[in-house]
Amino acid sequence: MTSRLRYGLFALVLVALAASFACDEQRSAENLPKQAFRFPVGIAVHPQGYALVVSSNFDLRYKNGSLQVIDLNALAGRVYSENDEHEIVNLALDKDNCDLISADQAIGLPDFGASVKLAAADENGLAVVTTRQNNEIFFIDMEIDATAIKLNCGPYGEQSSDSFPPCEGAGYVVDLVDDDPFDVILIDDSPDDATQWQQRQWTAYVSYLRSGDITAIEVPPRHSGTQDTPRLLYSLDTNALDSSGLARSPVSGLIYASARFNNSRTNPVRYFDPVAGEDAEVFRFDLYNQVLGNETRGVDFAPDGLTMGVVVRNPDMLVFVDTTLDETGLPANDVLGQVVLSDNPSLVRFIGDLVLVTSAQDDTLFVINALTMKMIDIKEDVCRGIYDMDVYDRGDLRWALITCFEDDVVAVVDVDPLSKTFLDVLARVGKPRIGNE
Repeated sequence: MTSRLRYGLFALVLVALAASFACDEQRSAENLPKQAFRFPVGIAVHPQGYALVVSSNFDLRYKNGSLQVIDLNALAGRVYSENDEHEIVNLALDKDNCDLISADQAIGLPDFGASVKLAAADENGLAVVTTRQNNEIFFIDMEIDATAIKLNCGPYGEQSSDSFPPCEGAGYVVDLVDDDPFDVILIDDSPDDATQWQQRQWTAYVSYLRSGDITAIEVPPRHSGTQDTPRLLYSLDTNALDSSGLARSPVSGLIYASARFNNSRTNPVRYFDPVAGEDAEVFRFDLYNQVLGNETRGVDFAPDGLTMGVVVRNPDMLVFVDTTLDETGLPANDVLGQVVLSDNPSLVRFIGDLVLVTSAQDDTLFVINALTMKMIDIKEDVCRGIYDMDVYDRGDLRWALITCFEDDVVAVVDVDPLSKTFLDVLARVGKPRIGNE
């Protein structure tokens, strides 16, 4: 089956399943197997070497979705093994590596999970997950030591041998005010004297695919043993039909939101200053004034904190935008250049001087030089249904971790330009799905 035909069928399934969100489905009684993914979507990497992966259970085959953990340090030991002749050999490439998915640390989630983002410290962390079916957001505490990670989001006891414990309690699960939450970002709003992890607090910003609103949620300090309840602070109307990808400039502090659907068909991008809170004015600029296109998808910032990458469709391209503030205190939002891509690109991610862009329709990963704005490579052998990605950079290696929606695996791509295996697929984690099983 061609990728274009597969994508068309995939879109039809999306529509059908979206209609089921409000329905009382007859649920499967079968548990999702541990150490396995089912339609993986969101991924986030803790710098201590753990990847958190959201399985969406998209075909409703199992009771629910899940959040599971891959041990990346153990995977690195397998990828860079040494044989008897002291040569480095990759022992992970021909394995499913499912044993590196933690069997005793997992969380049960509602179906149709979306994004996962982390706030991390050496020994602690906070994972935030949005789920689209029940319009909820989950706050999951992490404890990390030299050899293990522990997930906690409720007062449950020991995990059972065949199922994942759910999140429970108002300190961990919050009902959202709008339909179809999609992306989420975390901003550290801790006071200057908050030197300990237990004193830090955050604000989570959530976008919605069925409205243009962006909501802000206060996440109080995660005190040991007792968590105060996160609460909705305010909701901003962006005057858009939807809000999709979110990104924040580390220089100006402005939050940018892309939009898949819009009445004007001018590929607009909205932005606002979160410091202004509920009084924030939501601004808009139209990329159509400078480049063609009628919708925007992924957004991300380069390491300089000022150059923003925006994925545009129809025509399909990556657009580089200068967001430097002018004398009025507003961003210039001038187009610096663009790179033409293939059909229906979705996600963009800056990794040093590289930019990665995904296309689920063509199962393609585009690799672009962020400085020259030129294409370096087009990878077509990563996996089927490239969806989300994050980066594991521990100094001696730099990997892109990519969720493969149609393969039930997470692919590992070497994105260190100095490596001998630069842009090679080093491993895949998960049991590959065969055909339509």
